[in-house]
Amino acid sequence: MPRLETILTWLDRFPLDEMPVDARRLLHLILSLAEIAPTVELYRGSATVPFSFEESRFIAMHRNRQH
Repeated sequence: MPRLETILTWLDRFPLDEMPVDARRLLHLILSLAEIAPTVELYRGSATVPFSFEESRFIAMHRNRQH
């Protein structure tokens, strides 16, 4: 969190469709943090978050990507 502003400033230099691979990975990491932070902060990571989807509905999909 202490470096988040610096990271976002650095990422902001790149257009999304021209972002280098290392920057895209960092962006995905930051987006993951933004996605999970409310659950951790508000519900202490509980799987029983009100109005959330049941865990069994989540199906992980993996694609082979070449970068």
